Amino acid sequence: MSERNLQPTANLLLLSGILSAILLYEFIFMPGTGYNHNFGYLYGRDFANYWAGGVAALEGKVAVLTNVDAYNAWLHGMFGGSVGTHSHYIFSYPPNILPLLVPFGLVPYAAALYLYTAVSLALAAVLGWWVSGKERFAGLLMALSPGVLATIFNGHPGVFLAGLLVAGMLLLDRRPLLAGVLLGLATIKPQLGLLIALILLIRLDWRVILAALASACALIVLSIVLFGLTPWMAYFAKITPVQLEVLRQIYDAKFLYFLPTPFALFTSMGLSFAGAQALQWVCSILAACATVYIWLACHDLEARVLAVFIGTSLILPYFNNYDFAMLALAQVAFFYRSAAALRLSRPLHLGLWTVAALSPSIAIIGPQIGALPLAAGLVAMSMLVRQGAFGPVEKTVHRYGDI
Repeated sequence: MSERNLQPTANLLLLSGILSAILLYEFIFMPGTGYNHNFGYLYGRDFANYWAGGVAALEGKVAVLTNVDAYNAWLHGMFGGSVGTHSHYIFSYPPNILPLLVPFGLVPYAAALYLYTAVSLALAAVLGWWVSGKERFAGLLMALSPGVLATIFNGHPGVFLAGLLVAGMLLLDRRPLLAGVLLGLATIKPQLGLLIALILLIRLDWRVILAALASACALIVLSIVLFGLTPWMAYFAKITPVQLEVLRQIYDAKFLYFLPTPFALFTSMGLSFAGAQALQWVCSILAACATVYIWLACHDLEARVLAVFIGTSLILPYFNNYDFAMLALAQVAFFYRSAAALRLSRPLHLGLWTVAALSPSIAIIGPQIGALPLAAGLVAMSMLVRQGAFGPVEKTVHRYGDI
């Protein structure tokens, strides 16, 4: 597909992405006094967790990360009360993430936050450039996408995870061992890989699976060598039960702004907790089935990868808007590489592109409808596959070899 045909839609995506991200920032992330923005969290939000994890690792205070009350008291002490009385931090990550956080703990919080922001934007641009076939505009498009900007506003490593997950999926056939290593490193947030694991098992792709297990185990072993077994035992004993209660707490507080999921949609419609959970399960099964169908019936690599990440956003009851960097990267690859990219309508492209920013803003004043464009996108792709819109196409396994 020619650049001339793509560019008008690319321009529209860029403009709509920037405008929706500005809206998100104005509604939710506008800074207040000191480090606080209007929800009472530290400016940088979740990045405080990653910085604090690095500091704790360097200072031998890893144990405080798994004691929620002590951890929040420690944060209050470091930031002089700037954390805010309504914020409540949980270091909810498995200890295999700690070796990756050490560099952030070497510098003060503000410097680390600026460094994280710059690296995230640069990495997003490089990833967009690479997956698009080295289109320079795609780098700009990716760096200013709502998915990336929502990730940066939240202070989350979503761009790093997007690189691991999307690159891993695009390289499955051409570089299976490297693909497995990348996917294994992404186990610092294992729930994002559930559909990927299912796809790998269906493919019986043992080289990728074994490489993923090897890199995941290497990261676990490194964390044990550096910090011992105690953080892992404390994580399962103290943090896992807290994580299981988070969804209930979100339901009770109706704090649905950041969750464009079926569970949040049904909760915002007034359903009971049990009812919203049950319908989430139904949606999860349907989304998984649709994703597997697209993967098996479609010959277009980028369409299959995009379907995996749309499906991932629908199968999880807790999928935050900061996780959408991976969907943005998959959409950039699909948009620039797929021969049938524009068979997906502009409204659907826009819906998938802006959901990370628009759904929280809309949820401030109304229902959380973020799951609707995601479901519509997956249904539309299933129908296009059934109509033969994505194939047969030329093999694409060699297009991502130079990484």
